[in-house]
Amino acid sequence: MKGERIRIACLRIVCFLITILCVSGCGKQSEEKKEPLTILTTHINYEKFVEALDEKYPGIELEFVSYRGFNQTGYIRECLEDGELPDIVTTTYFVDHKLQSDRLMDLSKYSFVNNYSDSWLNRCNVDGSIYLLPSNYSAIGFYYNKTIMEKYGWELPKNFQEYKILAEKIREKGLKPCVARMDLDGYIFSDFFGLGNTFFFNTPQGEAWKQDFLTGKAKAKGNIEPVLSYLNEWISEGFINEEDINNTETSEQFYRGEAVFMFCNGMNLMKKHFEGIGTMEYGIMPWLAPEGESKMIVSNVSRYYGLNKELEKEENQKKLEDALKVLDFLSTEEGMSLLKDNITTISPLNTSEIKEDNMYYEIKEEIVGGNTIPLVYVGWDDIIIPMAEQLHALIKKEKTVEECAEAFDKIRDQWLNSGPFIYGQVEETISQEKTAELVGRALIENKKADVALLSLGGFHGFGQENPQGIQCGIYPGDFTLDRLRTIVPSGKMGIISMTGEEILERKKVGKYIHYNHLKEGEKNDPFPYVMAIKEGIELEEKEEYLVVLSLEDLSKELQKKIRVSWGTKESQLAIEEYILSHPACLLP
Repeated sequence: MKGERIRIACLRIVCFLITILCVSGCGKQSEEKKEPLTILTTHINYEKFVEALDEKYPGIELEFVSYRGFNQTGYIRECLEDGELPDIVTTTYFVDHKLQSDRLMDLSKYSFVNNYSDSWLNRCNVDGSIYLLPSNYSAIGFYYNKTIMEKYGWELPKNFQEYKILAEKIREKGLKPCVARMDLDGYIFSDFFGLGNTFFFNTPQGEAWKQDFLTGKAKAKGNIEPVLSYLNEWISEGFINEEDINNTETSEQFYRGEAVFMFCNGMNLMKKHFEGIGTMEYGIMPWLAPEGESKMIVSNVSRYYGLNKELEKEENQKKLEDALKVLDFLSTEEGMSLLKDNITTISPLNTSEIKEDNMYYEIKEEIVGGNTIPLVYVGWDDIIIPMAEQLHALIKKEKTVEECAEAFDKIRDQWLNSGPFIYGQVEETISQEKTAELVGRALIENKKADVALLSLGGFHGFGQENPQGIQCGIYPGDFTLDRLRTIVPSGKMGIISMTGEEILERKKVGKYIHYNHLKEGEKNDPFPYVMAIKEGIELEEKEEYLVVLSLEDLSKELQKKIRVSWGTKESQLAIEEYILSHPACLLP
């Protein structure tokens, strides 16, 4: 993980003038070098935010740290628990209350907190303190293709019974009624709760069950079979299919109009144009209840922001002053708008309104009416993946509803009694480079390759990050599945035949990424490769070797020469297998 200092223009000018004065022999001592505030990017481009921040509060220096892996939630939790925490803390979920009080500042005494709506402040209240403030949030519901619905004059269904009738009409047109995004394990877990919110989890009894289940006071068996049975109806009708599990193409099927509805843990597109097809427009509706009419929508905050407690120390007072200015600007409509990736989000400020150009305008009534329920994550984080695996087994018809409920109880009991499975103990920090070597050796062994070339993630400027690389090292502590997933390379990997000379040249040059905002002929700094080699092999320039690479690292022509490819899940399993069979790899 590499951070790169971004100096705001005004500060550059000041530093330049100071240098000139010193060189000219003015006799004054140079101003003490200002220490930058660190902040994690987490898939957000802060360029416009920084420019506007400089207009309001000139001279604030920010150093951005990159993490573009698929388990950014796990990475943030690792930083909070055992790792190095940035000054400005960004998190994709509402952190455990104790972690908040242990590692974050209480912001409740600062005036900018009053800019947020009462409902959001109530959600963020931890025993009278406010440690994290929300940024823009999205609404998660049931997504549909507006263009297809309007083309055939179909009306939106109000419940599952009406949806089944509509599904027959959809099939008559040669289209799929529904696809479900399940390329990440946690998606089906969210779908399970989304469907259950329509008749159980949104009730006082359902809310109580969620709390009591986590503490061991309530069982899944005898309580949630109705929700599992409802999910199973979607499976039995063919609306949720085994073929969607780990399938990265499901969303594209929906976007192109091959499927009319989609389960998805959030979507940011209102329309998309396809050559030969035309423009497709998309909409969102409440989750469908088995009967009657549901108004339930799930809300999901894009990022929460807080401040590292270390800033309260006397030696960090200057940094604290700047950090408070950043949060003050963030807590305005202007600041909040500059953190939007697109218009399909809603501001949590008390001056917010949902405008007609917002995708959520059609469900404004549900949102304003308070028919939203937070995305289930906090407290469940260690058991989401094993529970999702049981739901996958239900989809594959490997488990019944009753067996799935029983499995939930066993997973919870194991977690309460012994915590998450621990692959080993990490005694000293393993660097990003050493972590890349470890992952490379795991993939070489699992895929019977000779060499692995894995690029490193990093921040090379606004909009210039490497989403496919190894994003971070490993901090000391228990090495659990959640932590393992932070080092898994994102996207498809493959094996290609290359000569020793080609391998060494690629390693020397590094990985270049073409960014749309770069001018023709302009190149970004390359991301370095780390090379792992099978034991016993010494590279010969003219010899051919089987090389593991990210498919995104290869040109379209070279991608055609790939012998075998696999996705993120297979890479994860390969790393798990390697660490279990080589436990010493986590030792210094």
